[in-house]
Amino acid sequence: MSDTLLLTVISYAAVGLAAGLAYFAVLRINVRLYLDGSARWRPLILHGFRIAAAVALFWVLATRGAAPMLAGLIGFLTARFAAQRWAQRWKEERL
Repeated sequence: MSDTLLLTVISYAAVGLAAGLAYFAVLRINVRLYLDGSARWRPLILHGFRIAAAVALFWVLATRGAAPMLAGLIGFLTARFAAQRWAQRWKEERL
């Protein structure tokens, strides 16, 4: 693998990781808004924004090529794994 391709993969994986962490942070806020129940339109708008932002990110990555798309997906899934681990630890501490 060339140095340029490796640098590209690492940078797009970092983009995917950052986007994934933001996605799951907003998901946490979204769940709190749904559970609060005060204004039903706020969580719906935030939910739509969150999904649209993820679709837009992966659309841009797909136009860049296969390597950026897969690297971004790996970063995003790494953030998902981290969010699940954090949620599990938080749940265990609450019990």
